[in-house]
Amino acid sequence: MHRAILNAACAILLLIIQSNVVFAFGPAFEPQHAVIAAVYAAIYAVPMMPATISILIVAMLYDQSASGPPGLYALVIMAVFLIIRWMNTRFRAQHIVLIIFYAILACCMAFVAMVAGYALYYPDSMIPELAMREGWRHILATALFMPITAWFIEVLSRLWLKRRNTGLS
Repeated sequence: MHRAILNAACAILLLIIQSNVVFAFGPAFEPQHAVIAAVYAAIYAVPMMPATISILIVAMLYDQSASGPPGLYALVIMAVFLIIRWMNTRFRAQHIVLIIFYAILACCMAFVAMVAGYALYYPDSMIPELAMREGWRHILATALFMPITAWFIEVLSRLWLKRRNTGLS
């Protein structure tokens, strides 16, 4: 359960940092932290209920900060989480290459679902063309950032458990 809490806290912190960095420098190379949190929770957070609740909270917060159709981002992130969770029961992600593959796959699924949702909600916009031109950057950034985020949460998890086991909490 502590991994689900750390994952949600890390994703919310990264949302705050990401929104400030994007505001300052523009959306040139931003990873999808909610997708990363969903993949991490699907792979590492063993209890299903705490992982699902933490991803739902993160997805709803991300949905509130994202522009677009209300509820679309939360729906897509929850679907990505459940699909990757199901895939991880079939093909257990033990190696970093498979974890990166899951991150790329999850980001591609989220990207296609978001473009379809935006195209249905805003039929006269140029969002699909813009997304196809800019989307590869988000997919690449997410794939590169996934191992770093997973390593960071694992370090925090070990520190949490060490502190709890030594009675310092």
